[in-house]
Amino acid sequence: MSGGIRAALEARLTSNSRDSHWWLLADEVYVDEPANRLLFAVLAGEPTIVPIDPPVPVRGLPNDVTSKVKASHADWRASTTVVNWVSYRELVATVEQFKTWIVRNPEELKSSLVANQIGTSIDAILSYLAVFEANYFETRLIFWMTPI
Repeated sequence: MSGGIRAALEARLTSNSRDSHWWLLADEVYVDEPANRLLFAVLAGEPTIVPIDPPVPVRGLPNDVTSKVKASHADWRASTTVVNWVSYRELVATVEQFKTWIVRNPEELKSSLVANQIGTSIDAILSYLAVFEANYFETRLIFWMTPI
């Protein structure tokens, strides 16, 4: 087990059906690339050079999380520093703010070791979740961070 960021994706129907439990879409989503660490620090409410407020306070692992995600998190629990989740809309809004800040503040990034501060996996995650969101599902990204 190494340190970094672990993430999972879940979805559930938004209609008024009685079946409102969450379904696992992916239990091991690769987001732990250096270019994503600053974004996930913002999502986790950690101090960063980016003056963006986190979209939500740290909420921990959802009570209604799927059993597979619960088990994955349990394997890392001892070394976890932050556990949080964001809805698709919260993630989209944060990524948009983040990208806007990057465009407006290129000088700030020159002092950083990572020139590109958002990884391609985030765009892929957003595209994937957008398909579910467009078809009567609500989705969320659950993540936990460990010391790097």
